[in-house]
Amino acid sequence: MSARPLPRSRLDNLIAPLVDGQALVALVPATGDLRWAAAAAWDVARAAALHGRRVALVDLWIEDPTLHEVAGLTPTEGIVDAFEYGVSLTKTAHEIDHVFFIAAGAYTAHPGELFGHEPACRPCRMA
Repeated sequence: MSARPLPRSRLDNLIAPLVDGQALVALVPATGDLRWAAAAAWDVARAAALHGRRVALVDLWIEDPTLHEVAGLTPTEGIVDAFEYGVSLTKTAHEIDHVFFIAAGAYTAHPGELFGHEPACRPCRMA
């Protein structure tokens, strides 16, 4: 038996039962094709958002962010800005196709340290 990639067109039927009851799903690219992986992440997020589920897609690939490119977006303030500079998550989140997207944001010299401390902003809710 050989492994073959799952066609992204079938995600709508598969994702809902997989994420049901889950508060957090982490997608990690297991391919050298980061553009394909980013497109698949968007497809998973859109499929999870079907039927009214609130979904946030956050680009945590700080060293080489690509999620904004796949969606045709210009980079904006993002998760780095929230953690390092106190920008609110509400300001960094943009609703696209029923998914709240948070870009990677500003450059950080120490990406490994970014997630080791509390965000500078106070808790906020996505609208």
